[in-house]
Amino acid sequence: MSARRFTDEDLTAYLDGEASPELRAAIDEALLHDPALAEALKALEFPMERLRSEADALADAVPGYAMPVPASRKAGGWMIAASLMAGIGIGAGAVQIATPEQTWVDAVGSYQALYVPATLAGKVQPFATTQAVISAFEDEAGVSLDGVTEIEGLTFKRAQTLAIEGRRLLQLAYVTGDGTPVAYCLTQVDEKDRAPRSSVTFGLQAVDWVRDGTGFVLVGDLAPARLQSLQSSLPGA
Repeated sequence: MSARRFTDEDLTAYLDGEASPELRAAIDEALLHDPALAEALKALEFPMERLRSEADALADAVPGYAMPVPASRKAGGWMIAASLMAGIGIGAGAVQIATPEQTWVDAVGSYQALYVPATLAGKVQPFATTQAVISAFEDEAGVSLDGVTEIEGLTFKRAQTLAIEGRRLLQLAYVTGDGTPVAYCLTQVDEKDRAPRSSVTFGLQAVDWVRDGTGFVLVGDLAPARLQSLQSSLPGA
């Protein structure tokens, strides 16, 4: 009998105490003999103690600051303003933990830093769902993302809608040949057009640029030259 695969939604439900008795029992049983599953759960754990520490430091520096408390891990990673979507549309439970000096690229980096190969090891998202998510962003931002699911050197896994500072953020998730997670994210920004620039955010390489009011970033744990090569072949580059 083949081992059961669990989705991120299954694992976050388990961590948040929202899993059904049947799902909890199945995950408990799998944990007895699947070290990779234990690592996947660890990667999805919301680092609340670190979050509180960061918030305490921020409270000392910013008068009147109070730490928002997310409803669950599904609200997103620390230092990201995000509402995760199940299907299509932006849900409730946004988390915003960011200093004024941090950019939206840093927020994307903080979320992507939580990804491990097991995060995207499951099946590819259904085509209809992918197209609906991408089309919603294209219509809102006025961009064309034709071919974005067929980037040479990357295997497309899923598209999802997040939100940052009240604006829709499109995350397109891929893996490289060795399973390394890579994300291509877009959101509308109040910035002038800017050529691609390279940076390091939360230990990951990133290339970001702005065109016609849309901000783009490609981020992953790759060599700078390889990330730049991939960036040049993206729709919107």
